Amino acid sequence: MLGLFDEFKIDSFNFPYYASSPEEMKKVVERNGRFNIERIELTNPVPWLKNIEKVIPDWIIHVRVVMEAIFSRHFGNEVTQQMFQRLTKHLLDKLEILETKYRDKVQLLVVLQENE
Repeated sequence: MLGLFDEFKIDSFNFPYYASSPEEMKKVVERNGRFNIERIELTNPVPWLKNIEKVIPDWIIHVRVVMEAIFSRHFGNEVTQQMFQRLTKHLLDKLEILETKYRDKVQLLVVLQENE
């Protein structure tokens, strides 16, 4: 990020991400055997896109809850704070692209109940 740390930090960071299909999720839950799927569906996030300018800061908070510790441990707190600030600004600057390009994207919703 603009000279805040050397390229080795960036090159050595690995954050694997995989978005599973409903079928893949069902197989994993069944193989685990500890849960029943109460509900599984692909949802269309279009309603949040209608107010995307207001939603982005809230979305960033959710992302930070999950990933901030991972980024801070690798890059440091100051860089991580700047990264999330820049990410928020970048997304707000790209509203038109987000509202059109990602309009038809879906997210997987899974509700599980633990077996007794």
